[in-house]
Amino acid sequence: MARSTLCVSCAGLPMKERAAATRLQCCPQCQADLGVTSYGVAFRVAPVKARKGMTASFVHNVLIGAGLFTLVFALTALGMWVGRAAPVKVMPNPAVFALVPVERHPAVVSAEMPAELRGIPEVALTDFPQGVLPHQAKEDVQRMIARIRQENAGKQDGFLLAHVQHRTELQGLPFTMGDACKLDNARGKAMQDSVLAVRAAIDANRSKPFAADIQSDAGIAALTQILGPESADVRTSFTQQLATSRNAAASRELAKAAIFDAAGDVRFAALKALQARPAAEYTDILLHGMRYPIPAVARRTAQAIITLKRTDLLPQLAEILGEPSPADPARAIVDGVAVHVVREVVRINHHRNCLLCHAPVGTGNAFEVPALVPTPGLPFPVLSQEYYGSNLVLTEPAVRADTTYLRQDFSLMLPVANAAPWPEKQRFDFLVRTRVVAGNELASRQAEVAARPANYLSENQKAAQATLRELTGQDAAPNPAAWRQVIAQNQ
Repeated sequence: MARSTLCVSCAGLPMKERAAATRLQCCPQCQADLGVTSYGVAFRVAPVKARKGMTASFVHNVLIGAGLFTLVFALTALGMWVGRAAPVKVMPNPAVFALVPVERHPAVVSAEMPAELRGIPEVALTDFPQGVLPHQAKEDVQRMIARIRQENAGKQDGFLLAHVQHRTELQGLPFTMGDACKLDNARGKAMQDSVLAVRAAIDANRSKPFAADIQSDAGIAALTQILGPESADVRTSFTQQLATSRNAAASRELAKAAIFDAAGDVRFAALKALQARPAAEYTDILLHGMRYPIPAVARRTAQAIITLKRTDLLPQLAEILGEPSPADPARAIVDGVAVHVVREVVRINHHRNCLLCHAPVGTGNAFEVPALVPTPGLPFPVLSQEYYGSNLVLTEPAVRADTTYLRQDFSLMLPVANAAPWPEKQRFDFLVRTRVVAGNELASRQAEVAARPANYLSENQKAAQATLRELTGQDAAPNPAAWRQVIAQNQ
């Protein structure tokens, strides 16, 4: 029962009937009974009026209820004996966090992160000013949406093109722009239907969310994006589902699972499926993996190429032996200027950077695949219906997923310190940035390269050399010329 004394936050909330709530919660300060509408608006739940007197009918119903309660209690006890039920989560009260400033990058708990991902820099679309509150953060997002619409009206993707110029950390990200980043209306509508089907399936049973058509581009895209950061069991099941698809897009997603997924069961299932699929459908994914700036990914890719017996890739593997390490400065032309660049993996908090990857909604029609932008510092919606589809309120910040500027290589749910009111584990997307280096950083990296011994091999080169040996059964000096000769002799 709630206490009679309300905290300052709850005292200012309106009172409504319990039926108006999509979820119920309890204030952690004053223990007041609170409800939250489908759009995240908190209110105090009106107390239920007690019934006066006891009629015969009431006593009769109580006796029946007591018998049913005894039966239910016995069944519940039996269920607890077989397996303990999962605890029900109590959602946080938005009012409690209204005066808690929003951080720019909530700290990821490094100790619980896979070792190969520690130290990877995080990038974001915008910096929230120090001390900004949730409602101010939401206003900042709404102002940014207005600016995006204005600049995009004058030039296609005009906002992103201009924004990247003065945000150094965004430069070099693999943006797709123009017509290439947008689905036509028919494909957008199909994508919307697939997204809603998968989200509804997750709401019903998170362990079996495979509701979209696994044979269609839209179904594969929706399942891949939504299930990418799910549990290893779900990812394994999804990989087995992909194996039944005849669509070439399934081959590419299987190849990504084979080299990027941290779970051995998922990689095994993906490799097993790839053995029966056309090699040309996923070759570029394997070559991308061999050059990936995370050594673990390069090693997994090498094992995948060996397992799949991809001897057709021998010439490309030989050329990798002559390429610099991803972290070594390489000459490049950027915007017509000769520079040095390095390739590195970065992470993006998926929930806080919707507008980095997608354009804002225009009409909210199904072909735009509209989705709500979560507000930093305020709770997530609980059900997918609250931030996808026809229930979306167009006055709220929202993006359209039919226009996608960035596509991640892989996604993970990582623990975040002081995450409340957002979930403790949040989704992060990982992809490769090609960054310009100059000045002291360039000099330092070049000095490091110059100091290496003559027989130095990068992790990517080691993976390529090992793969060449395994596929040919021969050995040669670790350079392209030596292996070209071996390959030519065996053709």
